Amino acid sequence: MNGSRRLQAVRLKAGEIRCNDVLGKSPLAYFQDLRVERAVHLLRTSSDSVDSIAAAVGYSDAVALRNLLRRKLGRGVRDIRAGRDPISV
Repeated sequence: MNGSRRLQAVRLKAGEIRCNDVLGKSPLAYFQDLRVERAVHLLRTSSDSVDSIAAAVGYSDAVALRNLLRRKLGRGVRDIRAGRDPISV
């Protein structure tokens, strides 16, 4: 690794550490939470298909979004659309 690449790697790591300090999570986890929040909003306020919502929030397909929602929220699409409980990411 040359000097400029090493410096760039150090800067990226420092930025990630700052992000963890401020947000309490990695940049990837933060952006994933934003995408989940947007997907939940769309599921509750639109009649768009899950495939369409998955694409709108940056996932390749509905399966990926469904799995993420189950993992992060412990709820499926049907429960989220029904709006039974408030959801926190």
